Parts: sequence; C-alpha cells; structure tokens
Amino acid sequence: MAFELKNDYSNSDANILAMQDALDSTFFGKIDSITLTEFDSATVPAIAAGSAVECNGALYKATTEIAISTTDPVTDSTVADGTVYALLVPTSGTASSSTTDTTGYATTTTEITLASAGTGTILVGDRVQFAGDSHTYEVTTGDADVSDGGSIVIASPGLLASIAASAVAITIYSGSLTSAFTATAPTWSDSKQGWYGTGDQANYRYIARALKATASYTEKYIMVGYYEYIENVKLKDSVLEDVEISGDIELGTNFQQFQQIEYFTGTLDASGKAFFDSGLSNLENYIVLDVAWYQLATPGGFWQSPGSKLTLGTVGDIFARLYDSELTSNANCISIEGGSTTYSKNYRITLLKIT
Repeated sequence: MAFELKNDYSNSDANILAMQDALDSTFFGKIDSITLTEFDSATVPAIAAGSAVECNGALYKATTEIAISTTDPVTDSTVADGTVYALLVPTSGTASSSTTDTTGYATTTTEITLASAGTGTILVGDRVQFAGDSHTYEVTTGDADVSDGGSIVIASPGLLASIAASAVAITIYSGSLTSAFTATAPTWSDSKQGWYGTGDQANYRYIARALKATASYTEKYIMVGYYEYIENVKLKDSVLEDVEISGDIELGTNFQQFQQIEYFTGTLDASGKAFFDSGLSNLENYIVLDVAWYQLATPGGFWQSPGSKLTLGTVGDIFARLYDSELTSNANCISIEGGSTTYSKNYRITLLKIT
C-alpha cells in the first residue's frame, strides 16, 4: 500500500475529539507537502515518497514512491497529449448494504463474520465502522464478495467497543489512494478547498499539471489554489525582480518592453535652452525618464537631477520636449529648456524607449 491514511483516530472523549478536530483543520486542503519526481526532466513523473496530501477530509502520506498511471480514469484509455493533470483517486471496496452476522463480538475481537447480505467487496487497507461504534478500524484481511457470508479481519488491538448479537451495518471508508493522469480539467471546490473532478469523479483530487507530448512530460507544477493565475499572468505597472521562468513566454499584442537610452550633450544657451537633432526615428516611442545637469565639485563633479522639478511649464524647472514626426520642421528632435540661466550647464537627458 503506497498511500497510507494517517487520521483514522476516533474516541468518545469530548476533549480528545476536540483536539482531533483542531488537528484536522490544520491540514484541510493541504497540498504544499506533496512533490513530484522528474521536475527537471521530460520524463513521466511520480509522486515522491514522503509526500503528504489531504483528500476529501482525510490526510494521506506516501510511504513509497507512487507511479502515476497514464491510463485516464475518466476515459479508461491512454491519456491524450496536451495539458494533462495528475489526480488522486480514493480506493476502497465496493461493499453496499453489508452487515455482520448475529453472533455478537466482544472487545479485542479481530475477526468478524459477515452475514450473507449486500454486494461488493471489502479490501485490505479499507477502514470500516460498525453501526453504533464511533471507532474506525483498518482491514487487514478483506472479503472479495460480502454476499457469501465470509469474514474480515481488523488490525490489533481489535474492537474497542462490542458489537451486539444482531445484524449490524458496516460502513466502508477509503484507506488509500492511487494516482493517474487525466486530460479532463478540474473545478475548484470551495467546500473542499482544492481542485477536484465533477460527477463520478467528484472525489478525485487534482494535484499537478503538465504538458504531455507522447512520452514527454514538461512544464510540471503543483496545482496550488492560484494555479490559473500562474498560467495566465496579467501585470500592470509592475516591476519584477529575480523572477525565474520555466518554459516558453507568449507575449500579447499589448506587451511593452522598455529599454533605457542615455544622451549626453553640451550646455544650455544664454536663455537656458538647447535644441538638437536626436538622430532617432519615431520619437513617439520614447518618454523622458530624467533630465540632469553636471554639478561641479571637488575633487570631481557629479550629475544632479532636479528631483520633483520636472513639471512642464513651471518657472525654474528644467524639462525636455520630444518632437515627433508630426512636426515636420522639428522631426525627431529634442529640446531642453530651463526657466532660469541657473541651469545653463552641461546637461544629460535619459530617455525610455517603449517597444
């Protein structure tokens, strides 16, 4: 058994039950402790040993590395190429309407005989509950057909509460998970706080996403709650630093790239102005990033920006104007203007090119 159920405790003490409920709430929706192998290759991944994940309110831990089947559980055929999803499938017997016989069983009993009732199976690893008993028991020996009046064996120390000498209903819970790839997209479940299937697959938890091309699996990542926003990033007026991107980047038609270009010229004239040909084309694709002048100092000089004094038309400010091709007499030229001869010094203009 690869995935092992961890939170199968039960007790009638109110304080213990409250503690169990508090612990369960800490891992509800948990997916950040699961990881895949082969993240750095195109090889089909597996679920790494030691991974832990919550599924349908139960916490599971991978005791060994778990292969992810390439048979799509939705279509029962090999998963199609394209975007595929790794999901977890709860596994349990199919028993329905099964009951114990009418013998009655004392505490510590491990083997329980079944009545010839109901249909389906009880599997090794299933968890079972008997009506009237809040405890959950792990099945160590199952029954391939509950209608035949066979028996099951539960793990030691056996029953923690006695079973009455009557036909007592048996409820089965999943004790393990299997994993497979599917091409069917998930939906977000608010109640379960995770990505799940729908319809007959409503209890299938989606954990990862990849791009499949025959036997190649690339662009793998774990499906945390915001995975759709990772897939379709929209940025406005944003600055990104130290960002690592895996895979291809598709740029929309409105994507703009910026390139800083610096220009150095001479001095302003006596009126505090300068006008020159930029040597550039399409100045409408540029904006003024900064205007600075050279401030003498000892032992050397430095470039000084006027800070907030870049508002066009304000007396005493220094600013730049760009003349685009619409002004044929001043096509692709730049002017530097200062309202005071205080700025009649060497100057530098920095432009930002938008492409």
